[in-house]
Amino acid sequence: MLVDGDLSLWESHTILRYLAAAHAPERFWPDDPAERSLIDRWMDWSQSQFDVSFMTLFRGHWRTPEAQRKIRVNQFHVDRCRRYLEILDGQLAGRDYVAGDGLTLADVPVGALMYRYANLDVTGALPPNVDRWYRALTKREAYQTHIMLPFEELKGRLAH
Repeated sequence: MLVDGDLSLWESHTILRYLAAAHAPERFWPDDPAERSLIDRWMDWSQSQFDVSFMTLFRGHWRTPEAQRKIRVNQFHVDRCRRYLEILDGQLAGRDYVAGDGLTLADVPVGALMYRYANLDVTGALPPNVDRWYRALTKREAYQTHIMLPFEELKGRLAH
């Protein structure tokens, strides 16, 4: 939730769009409908595709105590995440970022998940273009400060 004066916002992508429109519209969420639709499509893809499988995997593997893990279900989501990242890899071919040569809102949702995904002990190597993009994100100060945070304390802790 974000409170900005008298305005209260919820839903992460709504908050992202609001912040971009209010503070840096041309940089992160341009006025051009075609450019904006590309960004919106990848934000929606991240939320409805990759996020669903990754968070199920994260809870089912990382947050679940080892004795309670459902190995087949977790493997299903590992495989699904890999397929989604192959799609993202194709999008990143010939581009520095998801929607072009500069960071936009399209990079934020999946980029926010990528640190945990890349450091989970069951996911394997990233596809080449995703790996290049992820490594560029890890060099950004804001990514280091707000995303690259320890998550070891969550291992095997479903209740917290």
